[in-house]
Amino acid sequence: AEEAAPGDKFPKLGVGLLTQRPDGGAYDMWKHYEVEPFPVHAQFGEDYAVFVQEPVSCLGVAARITKKVWLEENSIHTCTTVENTGERPLKLGEYQHNFVSINGLRTGSGYHLSVPFDGTLQDIEQAAFQQGDFSHRLSGFMQVSDGTVHWVRDMDGYSYHKITEQKDLHMENGAYWRLTHDAVPLCIEEHISFTPERLVMWGIEHCICAEVYVPISVLPGETQSWERTWGFHD
Repeated sequence: AEEAAPGDKFPKLGVGLLTQRPDGGAYDMWKHYEVEPFPVHAQFGEDYAVFVQEPVSCLGVAARITKKVWLEENSIHTCTTVENTGERPLKLGEYQHNFVSINGLRTGSGYHLSVPFDGTLQDIEQAAFQQGDFSHRLSGFMQVSDGTVHWVRDMDGYSYHKITEQKDLHMENGAYWRLTHDAVPLCIEEHISFTPERLVMWGIEHCICAEVYVPISVLPGETQSWERTWGFHD
């Protein structure tokens, strides 16, 4: 974005060509940009879908992005491949929002989020704040034991936010998260095929979110692929 003059286009992979705003500068996700979407075509089967986003070169950046989504028993799988068709190396990241709850139960007592690979999980005990006021961190909403976050208070009117960087992610403990609730004999979990560069955990009164970032680094002419699996168990 910073290379594009006002009115010129710049690429946002996964989305399209965006038009730089009159005020220029770095990309701001909270501002509106005119967009020319990348062309996408899709193929569907009984238990799968494949989406291919075709490259449109801009500022030397171009990539073909292929995402396959398929069902297998009680799991959803995705495999994403980025092919660098441009002139410049690609260095970026991808994550999934994972806005989840179980049976619509609001965030609070009874929920448990297992994240065994987060070496700083204890910090989430002081990661809550009143919505709209990010200046005062609060405690007493969550407790941590054995790699699991346990909610002890409802989060109506409150939120929480925690970022863990790669140096504190311990892959030998297994790269997955799992959400359960005492009132329902069900769980949701995500397993990944890559070493994450970041874990962002946040939530509000109606959803709990664990966002696992995959680092993407692809030279021109090369490809990179990764997989995610979401399991739904009783």
